[in-house]
Amino acid sequence: MRGKIFSGLLAAAGLCCFLTGCSDNDANGLDGQKKMQVTMNPAQDADFEVHSGGVTIGSTFAQATKGANVNGNLWYQTFERPVNVTEEERAKVIAEFSKKREGAKNTLQVTWTNFWVQQVYKGETQYTDGNGKSGIVGSNQMNHLLVFNNLKEEVISWWPYQVKYSFWEGDYEHINNFNSGNNTTSYTDDQTHEQFIGTTLMVNMHSDGRDEQFGYHNSQDSKNHFEYIILKIDGAYYVGFDFYATHPEGQEANKNMDVERDWVFNDWIVKISPAQLLGGTPVDPNLEGDDPETPDDPETPASPAALGIGEVEVNLSLNAEKEKDDYIATKLSIHVRDTTDVEVFIPVPANYYCEADDMYIVSSHAGSVEMHGADPAEMTYNVNGQEIKLTVSYEMEGIRVKTSGINAAALKFLREVFADGLTFEVWNYYPETVTRDTLKPMLDASRVSFTEDPDRYINAFGKVGGMKNPLDCSVKPDASWGSGETAESGSASNTVYTK
Repeated sequence: MRGKIFSGLLAAAGLCCFLTGCSDNDANGLDGQKKMQVTMNPAQDADFEVHSGGVTIGSTFAQATKGANVNGNLWYQTFERPVNVTEEERAKVIAEFSKKREGAKNTLQVTWTNFWVQQVYKGETQYTDGNGKSGIVGSNQMNHLLVFNNLKEEVISWWPYQVKYSFWEGDYEHINNFNSGNNTTSYTDDQTHEQFIGTTLMVNMHSDGRDEQFGYHNSQDSKNHFEYIILKIDGAYYVGFDFYATHPEGQEANKNMDVERDWVFNDWIVKISPAQLLGGTPVDPNLEGDDPETPDDPETPASPAALGIGEVEVNLSLNAEKEKDDYIATKLSIHVRDTTDVEVFIPVPANYYCEADDMYIVSSHAGSVEMHGADPAEMTYNVNGQEIKLTVSYEMEGIRVKTSGINAAALKFLREVFADGLTFEVWNYYPETVTRDTLKPMLDASRVSFTEDPDRYINAFGKVGGMKNPLDCSVKPDASWGSGETAESGSASNTVYTK
């Protein structure tokens, strides 16, 4: 088994037979990932990947990324693609920010964990310094677009690999590629070949509510400046800066460092928008402090966290048959958004799942895995000081998957930082002598239980061709939950249980 802990966290343990990583966009959740072969001793080794809100925040291969993500050719693998600023949009935004706003001060806060920053306009206004020198283009002096971040990442163990996230006093991070009032970088999507112009992705971000959330470094007076406002135009948000410079204290003679404000916030304009994780909880597009002009789209359901609903969602799926190099695997996903631990029992007898001494990991990256977790059946992960554990037990009657340590403090942190709960994923593999038709009735008898009842339990089923995916399996709670009700949507046909 190769497992993951997401927040939205994924944790892992070690299994058998053939492994293919999964893509949550695939109909059965198991096809469509790249392949690489690595031989492991299942009695000793396991691969671990840790994700939060769908973003990789740690693995046994490399340290997690944080801040600016400029891998624009690969954004589509994790996030819904950004949309380039149009010329019509640009013209309207420039006109609005070109109005004088004497004494204006920003009142809005960005609370998105992941967001896009896109170049809109490099100002052309010319200024005169304190010595009377004219022709100073303000935007030419505006470098290193900045944003405040107080989310701290610490590697607390390399064996097994563990990362801790917490809040600290914070600092300003450079929004890469934004300099001299501009961003002319272009990235080409590896899949669609679409070009994303003047765009940077910021990930794992958090602010402490300060007024000076965005800024830039001013080369005129060698200071960071924070004279900006955020405006909402046609439902989107834009940050506009007003160029201004003052000499440092004690350097009154350096009049060349002084430039008076004109209170027009069009010297540098960028667009900001939430980056939506693929398959993640929908992100609230509104900023803190904003009074939405129109009600939310009635067709877009509010997230469980926004509604104050605690839930557990489980999906168990067989992979689809392949004409070549076929193998049989199941993927179990447990999404926990309430203060409860979860146990899933998959009643497949020992002679129907792979022997532990026959394991291969098949993926698409070249190279070999150099670090593994110490225990193939257990992983402990630290969430802001709270230890969360995933265990997998192989019994004669079946496979038992259990979480432990989920508590209010961990969920509160993850909701604040990643707008989601915890997700555990486990892959199991089966010998060639077993067929999908034989396995499916066993898998459909799987059961789920909780240490504390959530507000609701969802047995998740995807759709294929508009119909319930026949490879998804039933994972039912005990009889006290009743028979559940079907909840249809465009991509799912779930069974929802409440008490």
